[in-house]
Amino acid sequence: MAVRPPSVEMVIRAFNAFVRYRCNENMPVQDTQITHIMAALRYLQQNNPDIEGFGLATKDLRMALKALSFQPYDEGNTARLQLAKAFYEELERRRLLGSESEEGLESSVVKGSILARNLNPYLKILSACGQPVEARTLVEQYFESDLKRSAYAPWVWVIKGFLRLDAEDEVLKTIDVMRSLKMPFSQSVHQSITSHYANKGDLESMKRWYNTAMDDEGLPLLRATEDVLEACIRAKEYEWGDSVFRTIFERRVQTSKGWNLILRWSAAKGKGVDEIERMMNVMLRRNEDLPDREHVVPDITMINGLIQLAMSRDDPYTAERYVVLGLKWKIEPDAQTMLLQLEYRIRVGDLDGAKVSYIRLRSEDTSNDLDVPIVNKLIVALIERKEPYNAIMSIVEDLSERNATLELPTITALCQLYLQRDEPDEIGPLLSTHTHSYSVLQRESLRDVFVKFILDRKNPDSQAWDAYTIFSSTFPEAPISIRIDLMSEFFSRGCTDMGMHLFGYMRQQQNPLSRANVEAYTRCFVGLARAGAKYKSVYLVYNQLKVDPQIEPNTRLKNGLMIAYTACGLPDLALEFWNDIAHSREGPTYSSIQLALQACEKARFGERAARDIWARLRRFGIQVTREIYAAYVGALSGQVAFQECVGLIESAEAEIGYKPDSLLIGTFYNAARGKHNKGQVEIWARQAYPDVWEELVAMGMTVVRGEKRLELAPLEDGEELYEEEIKQRELMEEYLASQRQSVFNIDRSVEP
Repeated sequence: MAVRPPSVEMVIRAFNAFVRYRCNENMPVQDTQITHIMAALRYLQQNNPDIEGFGLATKDLRMALKALSFQPYDEGNTARLQLAKAFYEELERRRLLGSESEEGLESSVVKGSILARNLNPYLKILSACGQPVEARTLVEQYFESDLKRSAYAPWVWVIKGFLRLDAEDEVLKTIDVMRSLKMPFSQSVHQSITSHYANKGDLESMKRWYNTAMDDEGLPLLRATEDVLEACIRAKEYEWGDSVFRTIFERRVQTSKGWNLILRWSAAKGKGVDEIERMMNVMLRRNEDLPDREHVVPDITMINGLIQLAMSRDDPYTAERYVVLGLKWKIEPDAQTMLLQLEYRIRVGDLDGAKVSYIRLRSEDTSNDLDVPIVNKLIVALIERKEPYNAIMSIVEDLSERNATLELPTITALCQLYLQRDEPDEIGPLLSTHTHSYSVLQRESLRDVFVKFILDRKNPDSQAWDAYTIFSSTFPEAPISIRIDLMSEFFSRGCTDMGMHLFGYMRQQQNPLSRANVEAYTRCFVGLARAGAKYKSVYLVYNQLKVDPQIEPNTRLKNGLMIAYTACGLPDLALEFWNDIAHSREGPTYSSIQLALQACEKARFGERAARDIWARLRRFGIQVTREIYAAYVGALSGQVAFQECVGLIESAEAEIGYKPDSLLIGTFYNAARGKHNKGQVEIWARQAYPDVWEELVAMGMTVVRGEKRLELAPLEDGEELYEEEIKQRELMEEYLASQRQSVFNIDRSVEP
């Protein structure tokens, strides 16, 4: 509201505290937080211009730029790019002005070092956000003078940026640029490209790049070989993978990592647990010819690697056998082993076993929080399987006491659980602790939990309202389209006060994107009609519409007004809106025509208006739908034109190409006034169209007179009537008195 903005000093402290925390924890900055950082930066620039650097030191800006670089891949995030560019340009401005230096020195070497420190995180951000061309231009421009000490790192970031865009031709071009600057195609670059395609599962590109010779004629890094073999295992590409596998022996890789790869490859190709054990014995025998410092013995890392392989094949039985194999070799399970046990037991649905694994895991050192992701999965699985509430909460409390992160699926599942248990008070603290760090997409995913709950008619009105209260306070950014849907839902539930509350909230918003628009007004009028609201509610919203300068009523909105005024017993006013539509530049829609004819059923002298509408349709050659034809029959039936209705029904097939059906006959019956007229329709229909009549009887009937929407509330002491209500009250009384107890349940609803 810009009524009392925070002090400059407070914003500076908040800015620095936030980016320092993100840097210390290596945590990516979410897109929702980027908006706030940008706002803080602009606020300082506008309100603190007299202070050098507007209050942010160079190290503060550099730290902020570094924090933005932790996001590994964020293509198309223009906000992140804009913010990073703002930081980088400000750092460069200060560098060129000489306002920053290293320990007071001004040598060219130091200036180059400063540029590299500013440029490196910016290059990572450019490449991660889909701008590797710009990143390559900067690397090429400043490599010789400033970035040479960074060696291959800037080039690898650029290449990874092109790989994410599937721009292999640009990768080749980048390698040529590197060579022109005397940077050969090295093992690290080879590994980056090969591993990218291996992890992506693009085997053809992976094979081609793995076999590409390096400029120094070196062998691929073991990391590249490992990623290639892992890809071959996933794709069961053993024939080509064997040629890569043999290079491990040719290179005499006598390391724990090398043997881990050998055992996994052998197991992947079908060797059983017993055969793997024999290979472990071979490993020990080979140690006899090696110095003590080069001895490689089976360890828990190898056992865990084998367990992971079995898990990737959904083979928990073999995974358990590997655990037993480790114990046989006196290799005690570590925290990673127990985590793997917990994961595959969750995966196969063995939740009792998973809980046992979790209890064992609690005794292990998990200070690095490696267990947090899988424990989150355990919570979700327990909730989905409807395990006892206390068992679930004990694990949640364990994580809370450790200040561990609850992941989005866990928060989602817990919110669903609390909503189903009617415990909304538990949700507020949960969301306030975690949602601030979620991205826009993550917030939308969580928001939809509440929307879905509210729209589920199985949930009681009170619980739906509690869910909306949480939704409204937690997700103020929710688009107006969702709020309109929720408003309509409460009207459909018959909760007029709740629907009106949502409409009032939208009217009060200052943001044009969140403020009540034409669609909100239209759906509000339709909702009031379906909720059986009284005339005063409709009149209140209509008065708000008349004084709203942002709204220009269109045909759809006036259709909504016709629906509302007809439903609350004021069809004559509804026809006034029809006249506005008929004489407007936009003109009527098919819905307008149908709604006007429905209003004619109950309006004074409605047959005149109905015949006038019908004459216009004929005069202008407008195609008549079955719904409009039925509405015209209903308009005349409501005005006691029995013989004319019979003639229209009998000529329906010739006029519109449809045989008389339940909609046409049912409308004729429902619109007829009084017991005598309905009786006439029934006698005629039973004889003329017995099959259609039986179909209507099968649909069933609904009491009309007993509905609240058709009751006129008694006046309270001192209450004054609106002018329009005075004119219509007697007519409404007469109309109610003429209604028979029931009408057929045909659907005559019209969307505006």
